Amino acid sequence: MPVDAERTIPETNLRIVSILYVIENGLRELIIELLERLGDGRWYKHRLPPDLLDKYTQARKWERSQTWIQCVPHHPIYYLDFPDIATILERKDNWDQVFKAIFHRKDITISGLRRLEPVRNKVAHNRKASAADLAIVQAQYEQLSSTLGHDSLGELSNRCTCRADIPKRLQDLAEEAKKSFMACKALKPAPPLVAWKSAIQEWWLDTDYLGYDMVPILKYFEAIQQYTAIPRTRGSGPEIERWVRSSNLDAMHGAAEAVFDSLLRSNR
Repeated sequence: MPVDAERTIPETNLRIVSILYVIENGLRELIIELLERLGDGRWYKHRLPPDLLDKYTQARKWERSQTWIQCVPHHPIYYLDFPDIATILERKDNWDQVFKAIFHRKDITISGLRRLEPVRNKVAHNRKASAADLAIVQAQYEQLSSTLGHDSLGELSNRCTCRADIPKRLQDLAEEAKKSFMACKALKPAPPLVAWKSAIQEWWLDTDYLGYDMVPILKYFEAIQQYTAIPRTRGSGPEIERWVRSSNLDAMHGAAEAVFDSLLRSNR
């Protein structure tokens, strides 16, 4: 930042931007945390209205196409706009099953967030904000802090859910796939699927997010889990051998390996 840049930005604008950052990203992280508790890391596939799901998909697709930027892969909710947060909260299943127990009054919660939208637009477009704008933002911050607990918004906003280590995670999965394939071909017990079990429910392991068809990888690891489930008792050797012969494992591993190669090349 140029030396005098901070001094040229109105103090009121700076304060509003700081508070809005905490409110906006704190609410994003609250949504992630609470909806993931329902047991599905990819909840956004069915808990976002169709238009917001499409908005995220297109935004992520555009980001992947921009090879000139250093991409930090964020959770899908970070590809949506501030007004979309209220839309997610007020959606009937989300509100009734999750957010009603915290915020209690939908009308008060949603109207409070909607009042922030013109202020956010003003500072985002570098128009000077007023003392009244700051008062609106501070009042909403206090309201949310009172509801969620002291310092909760700040703690939530500090998380900023992203996965800078996706290439490493993909490499671990590819190596695990190769080791399990070699074990199966040798009719030996497959090694524990540590990387796979860690990744299978995570939000980023998805066709729309990564931009490549993940079905071959899913099918391959499902097959390995079937192989692992075959009892290894005295006399079970022929059954294991028959499974390997009839499973088409070579083709499945080849298809999964091709996807991994494409993913790892695109994530370098």
